[in-house]
Amino acid sequence: MSEALADKNAAADAGGLSSGIVSIPLPRIFGRLLLLKLLARGGMGDVYLAATTGIEGAERPIVVKTVRRDHIHDGSFLARFLDEARVQSQLNHPGVAQILEASTDENGEPYTIVEYVEGRSLADVRHRAVQVGVRVGWPEAVAIAIEMGQALAHVHERAGSDGTPLGIVHRDLSPQNVMVGYAGELKLIDFGTARGHNRRCHTVAGVVFAKPGYVAPEVARQQVGDGRIDVYAMGVMLWELCAGKRLLNGDAQKHLEEVAAGKFEVPLLAETRGIPAELDAIIQKLCKNDPDDRYASAQQAAVDLARVLSLAPAVKAGERGVRTRISLLMRQLWPHEPARLRAEFAKLLKQARGLRKEPETPPSERSLQLAVALEKSADPDALPGTPYRLGKKIGEGSSGEVYEAEHTELGRKYAVKVLSSAHSSAVDAVDRFRREARAIASLSHPNLVRLHDFGKSLDGRVFLVMELLDGKTLDAYADEARLDWREAAQFGVQATLALEAAHAAGLVHRDLKPHNLFLTSSGELKLLDFGVAMALADTTTAEKRQKGFAVFGTPEYMAPEQVAGELVDARCDIYALGCVLYELVTGSRPFEGSSVVVMGKQLRETPERPRVRSAAVPLEIDAVIMKALSKSKEDRYSSAKEMREALEKALSAPAKRLGRAKRFASFSAVVALSAVGTFFFRDRLEATAQHLLEKPQPVSVTTTLAAVEPAPPPPAPPAPEPEPAPAPAPAPEVEAPKPQVAVAVAPPKEDLSDVPVPEERKPSSLLRRASAHHESAEVRTKLTEARGRAKENPSDVKALRTWAMAALSAGETREARRAAEAWAVHEPGPEPRLVLAAAFEAAHRHREARAVLEEWLTNHPDTPEARKMLQRLGGDAPAVKPRRGGATRPSGNATLEAETL
Repeated sequence: MSEALADKNAAADAGGLSSGIVSIPLPRIFGRLLLLKLLARGGMGDVYLAATTGIEGAERPIVVKTVRRDHIHDGSFLARFLDEARVQSQLNHPGVAQILEASTDENGEPYTIVEYVEGRSLADVRHRAVQVGVRVGWPEAVAIAIEMGQALAHVHERAGSDGTPLGIVHRDLSPQNVMVGYAGELKLIDFGTARGHNRRCHTVAGVVFAKPGYVAPEVARQQVGDGRIDVYAMGVMLWELCAGKRLLNGDAQKHLEEVAAGKFEVPLLAETRGIPAELDAIIQKLCKNDPDDRYASAQQAAVDLARVLSLAPAVKAGERGVRTRISLLMRQLWPHEPARLRAEFAKLLKQARGLRKEPETPPSERSLQLAVALEKSADPDALPGTPYRLGKKIGEGSSGEVYEAEHTELGRKYAVKVLSSAHSSAVDAVDRFRREARAIASLSHPNLVRLHDFGKSLDGRVFLVMELLDGKTLDAYADEARLDWREAAQFGVQATLALEAAHAAGLVHRDLKPHNLFLTSSGELKLLDFGVAMALADTTTAEKRQKGFAVFGTPEYMAPEQVAGELVDARCDIYALGCVLYELVTGSRPFEGSSVVVMGKQLRETPERPRVRSAAVPLEIDAVIMKALSKSKEDRYSSAKEMREALEKALSAPAKRLGRAKRFASFSAVVALSAVGTFFFRDRLEATAQHLLEKPQPVSVTTTLAAVEPAPPPPAPPAPEPEPAPAPAPAPEVEAPKPQVAVAVAPPKEDLSDVPVPEERKPSSLLRRASAHHESAEVRTKLTEARGRAKENPSDVKALRTWAMAALSAGETREARRAAEAWAVHEPGPEPRLVLAAAFEAAHRHREARAVLEEWLTNHPDTPEARKMLQRLGGDAPAVKPRRGGATRPSGNATLEAETL
């Protein structure tokens, strides 16, 4: 629930559901739900009490959140609304209100379904206690704080399916966003401003302030902060419960200024309110101005609070349970409310049932078939009424799952995509699923997945059957194996072939991205997921109908016209493919940031050229990608065929360079092998190499991080030299570099003179080159070994450190970032952050490198290595803050260990 909605709800009649707010006529049908009562209305949206439908007597209350119609065109607000659903749906804990569904209605407008909490907000609890003259005892306040701390611990420590922490921080924790159940449970709600690390799930850009009385000092200073900002808010709420009043008393703006300046101190309560001194100390630590002086985690605070609660006298019958204390408090405040609410829900539901009342009919033939099929099916994995038996799950999305399946009659293996039961009963979801099936069925091409069947099982599940592919998605492949520009361009050619077929059939994909490109074990690339594809003939009418919402696609790959909600054509797929190629050749997306920030950049900004981020990218490939990324679709390639031809031309342009690179690589290997043995063939190798280098050739790039080596000029005829004496003949070793001999290659039309080119290195001898080649092989071997050890020991700090350092040494910047991020999860000190920043710097992503260092220095300003690195990158490091008494705070692990102790 948002702040405005929660405030309205808190101000509503204490009678509960009867808030007295006038809205659209209720009850009414909402998809497969029944909207019964408007619970709250605010500046952002409406919150309804609703009921599930189905078997009479099995209905249950739920909460439906919708967007106000005047916000439908507000991209920033919609992003926040969707972010809340995405972030909150990743949490699974009794202390967090569960998102049951997030979707769009028949008009394309978003809504979320949240579990119904039979209780009141913590703000209501405090207000009611004052109203009826009940004092909330410190044991009850501590019990509430313990439940809150455990819920926050889950939020902050929640990891994704791959074990990577999601980094979720609530950022707006307040009494309005904490629900207290009559049975003693507690649930956190309203994650609309929450922050979480997810490539598709970002919070809305901008500075987000929580409610003034609960703002942590670092947030008031407009710093990012971490989970400790929620710990601060938790401490304020605990203080207020114990004190029986608000902490903020007076001008909110002045309070914020004092908090930001670090001048505000939470008053002690031991003497005035009679709470234990130990509890007073915990509250003080929760609310420290310096986040480093607070509890490092909510879990640590909950443990200390539980220790204090054990000192409290038992309640009735010797009961000391946390929830027992809370439920007794709620019963004291609202003795008759639970029964009254249930009676009111039953009354509202009875009135609404008439909307779906249908005459009694005898069992249909279909229901009999269902009963027989289900009875006969002894196999729980079978799809009733179909010849398909589901095997292992091979994929999962927001609307369904993908299984490896077998046709029981034919014995063939297929991939079966099954729409979830919840979506199978939603007309709009089924329509989209059917549209995807029809789109795939109309296509036949080696680079497109083949559809074999579509239908609905007797138990109501909608499914489609596709060819079973062996391989992995392109994003997974790129994460595991380094792609050079050639391989990326070849994938681009295959993708354009798939788009040619789709566009020829009159379809625009609208969601092209690495995750929707599948690389088979045979090296064939296939385009997947036509769930949001649109027929070119339908774009005019369909887009108008969806204009209120439904900006389809993934922000990082959306064309400007998609972001703007304008009509789209095949060229939006061209733009998306340009984004994909950009990511493959540079290791980073054209634009990074929150969904709203990225969408704004897609509209207005031009990304850095690929060659700026990766000097190995040839001019020809750079030009192809930048043309595909033109803001105006008129300036892009007019068709996938035209882009394919441009890619093929770019691949063939440096063919001579490629051939020479292969010859030189083979020769270097021979030199390396010879060097390890004797110097018997030294003269011959030198002569052979010199012969190879006599003809004008474009030079090769041997590693991503190495600069281009200039070709030595044709030397004078070699003269024999005595073996012991250094050979003066190879002049390139001592002479100043001479101009390179260039191969005549037609430059692109675009002026690329401003693109930085790697600095030339001083020419080295052939044997030195051979040694470097040998060392490079050793580096790659070490990386492979380190990667394997880290995979076997994903929590071993030493293994993760070795992996990160090996990847950085090998120039694998993308892998180095992944390794450093995994290392940072288990190592609280500065070293993994420094390595992460170095990996960003090596990839020419200085902005991200500075952000990593600035975030670390915000909380650890006395880390000299980070300060030096940030200053070298052009950033401003914060001043070192002296500790009380004049001593500076120790950096890194010492601080964390001291806090833990």
